[in-house]
Order: sequence, then C-alpha cells, then structure tokens
Amino acid sequence: MLEKSDAGRSPCADVREILRQRIRENQEKLDALTELQGRMEAALQVWEDLPDREPQAHSVCHLIETTADD
Repeated sequence: MLEKSDAGRSPCADVREILRQRIRENQEKLDALTELQGRMEAALQVWEDLPDREPQAHSVCHLIETTADD
C-alpha cells in the first residue's frame, strides 16, 4: 500500500480486498463458534438431567463420554 501511495497510485482497491478477506475469515470463525455453541448448549441440556457418578476405570466424568446425540 505504501509503495503504491508513494508511486502516486491509489492503494484503495487493495485495502478493500484486504477488508473483504478479513470479513470472510471472521464470518467463518463466527459460523464455527455458533455451531460449537449450539453443540455445547445441546450437551448441557442433556447433561442437566443425568446424575453425577463416581469415576470408573479410565473414565474421569461419564458426561464427557455422553454426547447430545445419545
């Protein structure tokens, strides 16, 4: 950008493209976080009704092995 500006050319098109790319990247991150948030909320909803249990064998918390799909 500075080179273009120093050469008397406008870097504005480059700036817009950089911003477009950042917006796409941010949207992808937001989409992934939204999906993760939904999975976490669904798991918690299921887990709220499950009893606490003592660890067995290699299990630390049985909730971790239980998914919202179960």
